[in-house]
Parts: sequence; C-alpha cells; structure tokens
Amino acid sequence: MRVLRVLLGVVAILVALPLLLGGVTLWAAMQHRADDGSFTAPLAPIHTGGYAVVVPDVDALLRQEAPFVRGGETTLRFTARTTSGPAFIGLAPRAAVEHYLAGVGAAEVTRVRLARGGLPVTLTAQPGGAPPSPPIDQTFWTVSSSSGTLFWSPSSVRGERLALVVMAPDARPTGDVSASAAMMPRWLDPTAWGLLILGTVAFLIGMVLLFWPRRQREIVYVVEPSQVPEIAARLGISTEPLAAALGGEPPGLDLFGEPAPAACAPDPASARSSASTPSSSGGLAPTRPDPPAAAGPLAGAWPVEPPAWLVEPDRVAIPAPFWAGPTPVPAVPVAPVQAGTYRSQSAPPTITPSFVWPPEAANTPR
Repeated sequence: MRVLRVLLGVVAILVALPLLLGGVTLWAAMQHRADDGSFTAPLAPIHTGGYAVVVPDVDALLRQEAPFVRGGETTLRFTARTTSGPAFIGLAPRAAVEHYLAGVGAAEVTRVRLARGGLPVTLTAQPGGAPPSPPIDQTFWTVSSSSGTLFWSPSSVRGERLALVVMAPDARPTGDVSASAAMMPRWLDPTAWGLLILGTVAFLIGMVLLFWPRRQREIVYVVEPSQVPEIAARLGISTEPLAAALGGEPPGLDLFGEPAPAACAPDPASARSSASTPSSSGGLAPTRPDPPAAAGPLAGAWPVEPPAWLVEPDRVAIPAPFWAGPTPVPAVPVAPVQAGTYRSQSAPPTITPSFVWPPEAANTPR
C-alpha cells in the first residue's frame, strides 16, 4: 500500500509541475495586456509601390507563426493605414481575390515573425497595373471594413483558405503601409487560474501522498520462557530490569527456567487434614512429619519457618481467658498458717486432722 501511495504521489507531482508552469506563464502574460484587455503588436513598416498588400492564406500564416491566436473565443483586430489615409481591409476566399487582382501590382506577405518591437514582415513583390475597380465595389468579401480596422474571429474561419487584402478605398497606390494586430483572448483568464488551481491541488495531493505518516505497528513476540535469555542476548538487552520489576530473583529460583513442580511447595490444606486426623494408636495426634526432600529450583526457598498454626493447627495451645486462670497471690505479707492447712493455686489435697507435724495420711502405718 505504501509503494502504491508513493507512486501516486510522484505522478501527481509530475502532473502538477507542468500545470503550475503553464499557469504562471499565462499569469505573467496577463500583466502585459492593454487597458482594453488586448495584446497589441505593431508590424514593421511595409514599403510597396503597388496597389495592394495581400496575405494569400491567413489561417495558414496564423497556424505557422501564432497558433495560440486560433484558439476559441479569440478576437483578432487588424488596423492598417496607407499614405492617403485609413486603408480598406477585406477578407475573402483566395480564389476570388486572385481573380480580382490578376495583373495588378501588389506585395504578397509570406511570413510575419514574432519579435520584440515591430514584427518583421517578409514580402514578395508582384508587378502589375491598377485594379479595374475600387475594392469597396466588390461583393465577394466575407468581411470587410473601409475605416482601417477589421475585427474577426480566427476560430470561426479555421481551416478555410481566406485571403486578407489591404488597399486604398479608391484604388490608389498604397505607398507605405503601417499596420498593427491586436489579440483579445477571452480564454486567458479562466485558463490561467484553472491551471494554477489544478496544479496547486495536484501538488498538495502529491506531497500528502509522499509524506503520509507511517502507521506505527506494535509487534508482540510470544516465546518460551527458556528462550528469553537467548533472545535478549541477540537483541543486546539486559534481563535485569525484568527481574527487578518482579521484586528480585529469590535464592535458588531460576527466573527464566522451567517452573517448579507442585511437590516443592507445601500444601496447607493437606498438612492440616493430616494433622487433625487421629492415628490408630491410642487416638493421639501424630507428630509433625518431616517435610519431603524438595527436588527442584524452589528447594529451601522459604525465607522463614512456616507458622505452627498453619502446619498443625490442632497442636497449638490457645491461651485461656483471664477469669479461668489461677488465683493471684497478694503481694502483702500474710500470717503464718496453722498446721494442716494449705494455700495453693490449685485444688487442695485431702487432709486428715492430726497433731503430728508433718501430718500423715490416715492409712499410714505407725
């Protein structure tokens, strides 16, 4: 998944760079527009002694020198002026123009190069005489203007072989012709901002895909206790923190060894049951048996001797209450007792009256 995300990120950035470059270029070009939103370029002065200046195929010339002018929603404005005043500008089919200017002295435009300042124009002179009639009297023009300014949309006549003719309105010699062309692209603003927005979005998507944070995965290893020291040695870590967290390793206890058998730890329940069960010899409680020899890592692991009440609860003397104990002897001097009387903490023995001291029992032979 990460490899696919990286590939998509690289593709997004590769797509975003041309979009951003194109958008920046168009935005920079927008800063050179005139107040009316047009891009104007003057042509170099045209010197001719004929009666007309002709562009044989306007669409072919634009396709070769300025293809961006042929884009949609673009208006081209062409302005020309002759020595005598505003020129007549007409756009008509090439065949009709060739028939009208057959044998007329004219200058044919073969190339207009894009450059800084005046656009250089390459001309081919054709000798001849005056036209038979003024151009404004002809009816074959597709679009024409006698005011010296002509507007048309190159995209609407794209692919058609139309000729552009510049003449004096009254068919006089043109002399020196000064002309300029202005392009007003309505597609420039939306195209520039669209490229900038799409390029920025694609670039951000690519950066997000490339620098997407990797998801942290928790890896849990389940191993046998006997394998812990070996794995810790291979990983270069110490097992001391684990032993310290468990409260230290008891004496004789292998922390990572096999678990101790059940016989190593005494069972209080079994010891208590065996201690409380009377034996067959006189009903007396058996003495405390010696603990079996523990075999395993837990041998001798008891830190202290187990309490007697846990091992043999029936043999533990429970202290009697204070009222059931012996009569306390006062700590004051007492008068001497008479012969034959006793004061004891327990029940007194049977006393036979006698005047012999010490007294003798009744059945004592004399």
